[in-house]
Amino acid sequence: MRTMLKLLCLVLLLPVAAAAETWRIDPSRTAISVTVSYIGEGRIAVRFPSYEAALRFDPDRLDATQARITLDASRAETGLSPVDLIVRGQDYLHAARFPGIRFEMDRLTQTGPSDAVIDGQVTIRGVTQPLRLDAKVVRYRPDAARATDREIAFRLTGQVDRNDFGMVAARDTIAPGLPVLIDLVLVPK
Repeated sequence: MRTMLKLLCLVLLLPVAAAAETWRIDPSRTAISVTVSYIGEGRIAVRFPSYEAALRFDPDRLDATQARITLDASRAETGLSPVDLIVRGQDYLHAARFPGIRFEMDRLTQTGPSDAVIDGQVTIRGVTQPLRLDAKVVRYRPDAARATDREIAFRLTGQVDRNDFGMVAARDTIAPGLPVLIDLVLVPK
């Protein structure tokens, strides 16, 4: 189980410097998104397909793990071009002025055999607030004999309050809580 937790530390990484092996994010099966709820009208997912990540990882000292990820706010997408412009615009992400959304991990705490809590700081629109992500290993295939079949998948969840970051437009129609969902798949490099 310690192996799964060590691999969980890879959640926010590119590249990795682990002693035994290097893994990479599979971008075709990894998704980073927040959900925006329109009161009385439904939900829309805002996806972040472009990101950079880095990690300092000591497999013998999980408490010393450091991770950072920066999402490209100018590439945030919903699948609806007019909505994409609004999301990237001044009233929401203001991507022209604040092109990156940054998360820096402060601490990783194991809470169960395949669960952990990741505490850190998220910066959106130049405002930094604490963020806690719950992490769960959802798939672990360690078959060393068949490298093409090996993978580790994680699900990270949390929530940010858009009001904390100055995204106050449409308060009457858009819920303040934005659920964060990261489905992450790692494969051997």
